[in-house]
Amino acid sequence: MDHPRDRCDGGTFREDVLDVFANDDHGVLLLRHEFDRNGKREYRTAHICELKAEKIAKWTEHPGSLAEFEAAWGPA
Repeated sequence: MDHPRDRCDGGTFREDVLDVFANDDHGVLLLRHEFDRNGKREYRTAHICELKAEKIAKWTEHPGSLAEFEAAWGPA
């Protein structure tokens, strides 16, 4: 499947799940993202999900380090 992100990382993106916390209303995933883009890039992040009727209704990303996130995805 073609993803817009693949234009930035050449399809090398990898997302490793480090931990998951969830209840009936919310889910939190602690992740490590890694890919090649002008060298190896890596950062840790959290995805916070709001659940409705057992489906993701809202999703936000909260990088552990905004500087690492911007270095990874900012202008090449």
